[in-house]
Amino acid sequence: MVKVFFYQSDGPPTKLLFTLLEKSRSQDWNILLSCSDRDEVEFLHEQLWVQPDNHFVGMGIAGYEFDQFQPVLLSDKPHFTNDPQVMIATGNSTIEPDIVDKFTRIMVVFNQNDQKELEASREKWKLLSGLGHHMQLYCQDRNGWTLKAEANQEQKEGN
Repeated sequence: MVKVFFYQSDGPPTKLLFTLLEKSRSQDWNILLSCSDRDEVEFLHEQLWVQPDNHFVGMGIAGYEFDQFQPVLLSDKPHFTNDPQVMIATGNSTIEPDIVDKFTRIMVVFNQNDQKELEASREKWKLLSGLGHHMQLYCQDRNGWTLKAEANQEQKEGN
């Protein structure tokens, strides 16, 4: 079973995305950053290059010659050229049920103040929990991140 983590941020999730990318890369995992459309791909690609303290995570936009060498690929479609172990999905992106088992981990990042992202993330929760995956929802508050909900807890023992 895939471990699935939802992160409900209290604003635009760019900083959180960068943190999740860094942590995933520290495990030597390749990542598919799944976006809702091409505009979001280009926006996040630009934003994730501009991080404080000279932090850097190598990445590229899917569909180019050297995709297989990119540790992080941004795409608005399922893309497996870099053999990703992790998918990080933005709030409005789509997760197809037939690709879920290709990953070790899936993370869904969404802005709780954006109604469209909130609804899309609820649909993802229903889909993934319905497939039996162990799910955790973390919500951001002034003290940091708090586990707020969990589903299919019995599945986590097998992973």
